[in-house]
Amino acid sequence: RRQPSDLPALTRLQGELLDAAVALLRPGGVLAYVTCSPHLAETVVPVADALRRHPELERLDARPLLPGVPDLGDGPSVQLWPHLHGTDAMHLSLLRLRGSYLDGDAEAVALQRVVEGYARTPETDEELRIAHDDARNLIAEEPWQPAARCTGWR
Repeated sequence: RRQPSDLPALTRLQGELLDAAVALLRPGGVLAYVTCSPHLAETVVPVADALRRHPELERLDARPLLPGVPDLGDGPSVQLWPHLHGTDAMHLSLLRLRGSYLDGDAEAVALQRVVEGYARTPETDEELRIAHDDARNLIAEEPWQPAARCTGWR
């Protein structure tokens, strides 16, 4: 079992994990921060810190994801309790990266993401055309779908 003395290292790690996850979000993407803990230092505090470090994030109400579960509180985060819900002390927060691939610079953002995923930088006119096609395909995908499948020379 964990001890109170473990908390500083755990909260530091949780912050690093949150930052790493945020870096992977696409505009409009949602990050679920879930912990098996009742401690504010591992639930509410890391989320508040992440929101301060990443003003491009917004909180979403997590309660609609648990229909039929009573006593979910005022939201937007959910804290489950053994004595109320018959579960471990679980915490759930949802964070969404503001924006959308439908924003004005969508193709530039998508093109950058696509090219970052290539094994090498596109060089020929044909490779650049493929990269732009992949970027347009990425824009057309729903936010929860995997990134565009790159073709040909990759």
